[in-house]
Amino acid sequence: MRVLKIIFVLLGISLISSISIGGALWLKWNYIDLPTVKELKKYTPPLVTEVYDVKGRLIGELYEERRFYVPIEKIPRKVQLAFLAAEDARFYEHKGLDYKAIIRAIIIDIKERRFAQGASTITMQVARNMFLSQEKTLSRKIKEMLLAKKLEETLPKQKILELYLNIIYLGHGAYGVEAASRTYFGKSVSNLTLAEGALLASLPKAPTYFSPYYYPQRALERRNWVLSRMLEEGFITKEEYERAIREPLSIRKEGITRVNNAPYFMDTLYQELVAKYGKDNVLKGGLKIYTTIDLDAQRLAENALLNGIIRVEKSLGNIPKDQPVRYELCRVVEVKDNTLKCSYFGNIYTMNVQEVGANAKNGDTIRVWVDRTKRLRAWKAPNLNGALISIDLDTMGIIAFVGGYDYSISQFNRVTQAKRQPGSAFKPIVYVTALENGFSPFDIVVDEPVEFPTMSKNQTWKPKNYDNQYLGKMPLWMALALSRNTVTVKIASQIGIGKIIEMAKRLGIESTIRPDLSSALGASELRVIELVKAYIPFAKGGLLCKPYYITKIVDTRGNVIFENSGPECVQVIDRNIASEMLFMLRKVVELGTARTALSIGDFSAGKTGTSSEYRDAWYIGFTRRVLTGVYIGRDNFQPIGNRYTGSVAALPIWIDYTKGIMPLYPPPFIIKEEEETAPETNGTVPTLPEENKTETPNIPQVPQGAD
Repeated sequence: MRVLKIIFVLLGISLISSISIGGALWLKWNYIDLPTVKELKKYTPPLVTEVYDVKGRLIGELYEERRFYVPIEKIPRKVQLAFLAAEDARFYEHKGLDYKAIIRAIIIDIKERRFAQGASTITMQVARNMFLSQEKTLSRKIKEMLLAKKLEETLPKQKILELYLNIIYLGHGAYGVEAASRTYFGKSVSNLTLAEGALLASLPKAPTYFSPYYYPQRALERRNWVLSRMLEEGFITKEEYERAIREPLSIRKEGITRVNNAPYFMDTLYQELVAKYGKDNVLKGGLKIYTTIDLDAQRLAENALLNGIIRVEKSLGNIPKDQPVRYELCRVVEVKDNTLKCSYFGNIYTMNVQEVGANAKNGDTIRVWVDRTKRLRAWKAPNLNGALISIDLDTMGIIAFVGGYDYSISQFNRVTQAKRQPGSAFKPIVYVTALENGFSPFDIVVDEPVEFPTMSKNQTWKPKNYDNQYLGKMPLWMALALSRNTVTVKIASQIGIGKIIEMAKRLGIESTIRPDLSSALGASELRVIELVKAYIPFAKGGLLCKPYYITKIVDTRGNVIFENSGPECVQVIDRNIASEMLFMLRKVVELGTARTALSIGDFSAGKTGTSSEYRDAWYIGFTRRVLTGVYIGRDNFQPIGNRYTGSVAALPIWIDYTKGIMPLYPPPFIIKEEEETAPETNGTVPTLPEENKTETPNIPQVPQGAD
């Protein structure tokens, strides 16, 4: 019997030792995966990269998690206490694990026979969110507890609380108290009231379930519970509690949390930043990107493009005359048979599914407007689209960048991605090549029928003018002003298409120009941005200056990691030739196809353009200060409409935008009528020297809408 007892004791000791050794090894194995002390001290949560305009206003945000890190000193004490009351009232008393809470939770779970009570401390939540997954396993829970202890040994309590308040997810895409404060209240966390702070503190447990947008009554009750816990813990006085509990649930109108005021520009910027700094640095690094974009110019550009497109579509009968330019959103609440119900500003409207023209389902939003009879109607989106890009000639910064009339409808960026035929907007490249090869703006040319051999045997090409008329002898500048195709092709044939292609490359055009005479009339497809850049030397005395849009990039520590030292400029055209070209482009406005641009009431120069069958309409023009290019067309390459040329479809958009932009970007100098000598070209537009001026001959009547 005694021997058996000894055997049992030895077996017990052996079992306990095995369990202890196994447990120790298991704990050690779990501990191996934990971050080092150095990693804990250096940890920074993913932060939003913010993009600012030239005046320091927020353009947009780039992120995976919308989070703005704020130090604990900038978070009101009452907001801190609200989270402690709701999540971990004994935070400053325990060392990472609250054993009282754990025992209490176990007892409640046993009584209710389910996991009804949690016992995670704020430190444990920080540990989980910093380095661990959300999976509910024993292994993860053990690691969480071990890491919580390690955190408490490494970081002070205030730092742990600071991390928690910046890491925690609070619903509707908001991570941390600063992002949540901006989302729900439209202000910084430093300006929150006690009641507002309590609302935020009510969300970590179940952000969707307690969402003030989805379930306002539930959210109100949960907020009041947090306030009662604060009173119970002695964090606030009875008077503060009474005052806060009477405060209504005042939250800002629900909307898209991501700020994106120039979406096509933001797309282009994002691609460049990722290529240079990597995706993680851009989406998680909390960079501050300062740009040349001017939100005032951007809004003017967006409005001008949309208004111009709507105007054309209405004139073609493709959109109801009474449909407004802008639309509202209506949330679909029911789809049944051929009818659809949607909620619009608190009222339920019934619509025909066919009118909506989409496979709408519950929860979707549709574009609508209310007509004069108070009937809710589907907003018909234009099929026509376009682009506008605008450059400050003084700084060479891009101030407006619009790749389409509505990013939510089409993300295709027509500034950088669309390749379209520029038509006559390419002609200035032909004419500047002619000037460089011995022509003068005042040389007499003949507008007459011409034909040229083609690659096909026994066939010829006969270019025609827009109006199918021929005006005979005229100076070279008039041929450009009136956009005479026959003259342009004759000149191209004489100087050689190879020289024109070489000039196009010198002016910064990278797209392939076909080596045939049709390219002289803009038959080769180009990107909007490269054709606009090609006009820069005409406005800057022959200097080709590279436009830019990033001025400075700053990291989270305030270090400047990139700063633009200014535009890179190269003299690509002789100054005198550029001055002659400017004279010719001014005549396009004064006496030619862009005559309606005179309505801006100040100096401007430019050129209209229309591709074959009216598929593309262009106007690229500049004032003394700003160069702007406008393109419109249909993405499926179908015609815009009969006789919808650049002067009819694109030029009015340029005029609307330019009239708005001129007060914001006044000319850097004033030209006196009696002296038009060429000024310096540092951000200015040169003029034709006095000795090259001649008397203006009789100008034929420009056909209506001619290009």
